[in-house]
Amino acid sequence: TALAKWQIPLSLDTMKADVMRKGADIGVDILNDVSGFKDAAAQAVLSSSDCGGVIMHMQGQPRTMQQAPVYADCVLEVAAFLQQQIEGLRDQGVSPDRLLVDPGFGFGKTLQHNIDLFKATPRFAALRDGREVERGEQNRRRAARLAVRRGEDADARTDADARTEGPQSSKLLCDFNASFR
Repeated sequence: TALAKWQIPLSLDTMKADVMRKGADIGVDILNDVSGFKDAAAQAVLSSSDCGGVIMHMQGQPRTMQQAPVYADCVLEVAAFLQQQIEGLRDQGVSPDRLLVDPGFGFGKTLQHNIDLFKATPRFAALRDGREVERGEQNRRRAARLAVRRGEDADARTDADARTEGPQSSKLLCDFNASFR
């Protein structure tokens, strides 16, 4: 790939096994499956490649996942799913050292679910023996809401505010969380 000459790891985000296979064939480094490698064909692609894998939790399907996300215990359910997928992939021959977990912020979750998941980062890291947890806060407006929490209307903020404050707040919270480990 064009990025290979700069030695930049390339991650492919997809839930389609045929796209994963093509990515692995051309040298993608990481397969990020937003459906969490639930599909047997996706598991087979990961296990037959040298790629790393990101197991992400998502409740529902992309078109409807945000309509009414409900959990009895969001953190417990997400952690159980991620653990089950780690074990299933290990049974397929994928070393846990090749895997990252992603609680799936915003993928079938309310703002409160996202806050609870963020606070539970050490629990998700424990699934991987304390190793890193992928936190793809792609919806910057949602991340900005986490930063605001001062009674201010986050929806009224500009897109520029959301683009900068969201990632900054996420980094700040990550740094804060890491300082108490």
